[in-house]
Order: sequence, then C-alpha cells, then structure tokens
Amino acid sequence: MTRDQPVLALSDSDVRLVRDSFEHVSMDLVPLAADFYEILFRKNAELRALFADDLGPQVAKLAHTLSFAVAQLEQRETLHRDLVTLGALHQEKGVETAHYDAVADALVAALARSLGAGWEPRIELAWRKLLKAVGASMLLGAQEAGPG
Repeated sequence: MTRDQPVLALSDSDVRLVRDSFEHVSMDLVPLAADFYEILFRKNAELRALFADDLGPQVAKLAHTLSFAVAQLEQRETLHRDLVTLGALHQEKGVETAHYDAVADALVAALARSLGAGWEPRIELAWRKLLKAVGASMLLGAQEAGPG
C-alpha cells in the first residue's frame, strides 16, 4: 500500500450497510461522538491525556470526519489520501499504532448503542472492515510522518 493506493476494499454490500446504518445516526452525530469518547476513555483511560479538557471541538471534528468518510466511500482514492494526511497529523499528536484498535472498538460500541435493536452482526462486520481500512490508511500517514 502506498499513498496513492487505497486499501478501502469494501464490497458494495458493505458500503450499503455502512451508509444505511450511518443514516440512522447521522441526523444528530453529537450523541454518537460523545458516547464514543465516553467508551474510549472508560476502556482506555490513558488516552484521555491526548485530548484537550474541553472535548466539544473534538466531538465536532469526529462528527465531521465520520460524515466525510461515509460520503466519500465511492471516491476511495480521495478518501485514502485524506486519511493518510489525517494519520500524519494524529502521529504528531502522539497517537500510537495500538490506539487505532481501541478507537475502532469504541466507535463500534458507540454505533451499536446508538442503533440499538437495529445493530446486527453484518453491520458490525462492515463497520469493522471500514475502520480497519481507515486505520491502515492513517497508519501509512503516521509512518510517512516519522517520529513526532
């Protein structure tokens, strides 16, 4: 994988599942993003130090990034390049490789909580595939950026 070779190898079915499930939570992403951070810090208290005391701006950034990523699923090259750049920025902030799995787990848990009875194993699998690909693109950016 390189900066110009996306790893977002999602099937059409996966894309539909991600889009459809996201549509149900996208009307108000603030609760989803707030749940995400609550879950992330409850399970990974050491990550709290990477963030400002006021999470409001970070919640808004996460909501925007999720919306952008889901909207760009068909423009995979563009999304990949943007994620590579985002990964470099995260590396500069002290994000480590192991943090990506913690973030994916917390986001999946927040999505499951938000969707409630609408959450299904196939939806979780589609989101996990997407988040694995997102993490791979961001890690490429972190590697390119080198030590912070």
